[in-house]
Amino acid sequence: MGLALSPLISQKVLALAVMPTASDFEQLSEVVTAGKLTPVIDRTYPLRDTADAMVYRHTERARGKVIVTATEAA
Repeated sequence: MGLALSPLISQKVLALAVMPTASDFEQLSEVVTAGKLTPVIDRTYPLRDTADAMVYRHTERARGKVIVTATEAA
């Protein structure tokens, strides 16, 4: 998309792709385990309500992660 728009805009468009490594995930796990990073969970849906979760997520009202669980939400 950005490359297609390049001729139409004055900013330079650059694509960047990063492949995480096992070391990256280990470091992330350490940060989460240490309590230095806490995800914000907006809503949790049971698996049977996955369609509702997707609709909610795509309405851009979500202020955090939308979680779908295999068990009923508490």
